[in-house]
Amino acid sequence: MGSMSSLDRVASVPPPSPEPERHAQSPALQLIYETAPIGLAFLSPDCRYLHINQHLTEICGISVADHIGQRVRDTVPALADAVESIVASIMKTGEPVIGVEVTGQRPDEVGERTWVTYWHPLRGPDGQISGVNVAAEEITQRKRAEEELRRHEEHIQVIVGELAHRTKNLLVVAMALAKQSARNATDVKHYQAVFTERLQGLAHSHDLLLREHWQGASFADLVAMQMQPFRANDDRIRATGPAIMLQPDAVQNLGLVLHELATNASKHGALSVPEGTVSIEWSAPAAGQRIAVNWQESGGPPVQPPQRRGFGHELIERIVPQVLKGTGALNFAPGGVRWSFEFPAAK
Repeated sequence: MGSMSSLDRVASVPPPSPEPERHAQSPALQLIYETAPIGLAFLSPDCRYLHINQHLTEICGISVADHIGQRVRDTVPALADAVESIVASIMKTGEPVIGVEVTGQRPDEVGERTWVTYWHPLRGPDGQISGVNVAAEEITQRKRAEEELRRHEEHIQVIVGELAHRTKNLLVVAMALAKQSARNATDVKHYQAVFTERLQGLAHSHDLLLREHWQGASFADLVAMQMQPFRANDDRIRATGPAIMLQPDAVQNLGLVLHELATNASKHGALSVPEGTVSIEWSAPAAGQRIAVNWQESGGPPVQPPQRRGFGHELIERIVPQVLKGTGALNFAPGGVRWSFEFPAAK
């Protein structure tokens, strides 16, 4: 703010009584008005400005000179009711009013500004109140910082809630994997191997979700992540499809399916022989359509339908379709295992 004359910074009009006049003409008080880093004013009992400094005019943007002699209602009508109520209370009780926040927006500025105000009576030699001293400290930056901190804390609470929910879901899935793996294991060693493999498959999907801040993941990244342990030769696993972003639930559950299919293919299917191949294809949904995915094995040993339903079978045909609200079919054709599945792009 540029240099201004004393008349520009502090002005006064002839007050109605000697005490306000002495208040306005005091050299020490005028120096305080000119140099204080806060807003200062002196109001008459009928809420006219008898004295005001430049800082306080920031509330409405009207100059010092244009305040003097004017009622608060004429300069800052939005605050008039509150100011008149405070002054009337002080005139009646003689008690100061401290810590009142004032918020407003100037016509030439964007965004609200906030001040905390302090109101004290001025008494004459006869003890009568001749006016009210006002001090106003701008706390706009502090209020904005408090609001930002509040929003940050709310965001943290949301994250903590989401983390608790995801942790709970992850534990439920891990427990289900442990239970199903134990049910079909032939011995402890077999159980440990199968359970560890399934946990690793689940971990691959979660690594992908963490990398994307739990916003989901692309279908291509999910396939690449789950197929990585089985890629002895990149030509044997062919993955094709457009860019599709999957929701976190789809990433987790499709990851489990892809892991089960790839594990079976590496032990009994196309990936168990050098000439076998796996084709994974998916299609992009148009508006209102569903995501389609197909797994096709070829070139492997002749497929024999399983004699019993294991965990992978149960996962692919019942659990994942239920969770993702999809429909699909697992076919053990002699030429190679085929799995087709369709599900909504969003649940």
